Amino acid sequence: PGLFRALALNPAKRLGLPSGRLAIGAPADLVMFDANQPFVLDRATLKSKSKNTPFDGARLQGRILASFVAGKQVFGQ
Repeated sequence: PGLFRALALNPAKRLGLPSGRLAIGAPADLVMFDANQPFVLDRATLKSKSKNTPFDGARLQGRILASFVAGKQVFGQ
């Protein structure tokens, strides 16, 4: 709860954005995350314009499966 509050709720409050609930009529902005899924970071797969990263080729733990903005999937399968 503390991490969620720090990374999602507090920034939204400061920007005056609605957040923090899944309910009919509420914006469905969410991320599906699997903390148990390992992966190797490949700079070629980054969605950023800049592909610079010190983590290219690093084995990392935890992977974003999908992202939704206003109820529409914008990342993932």
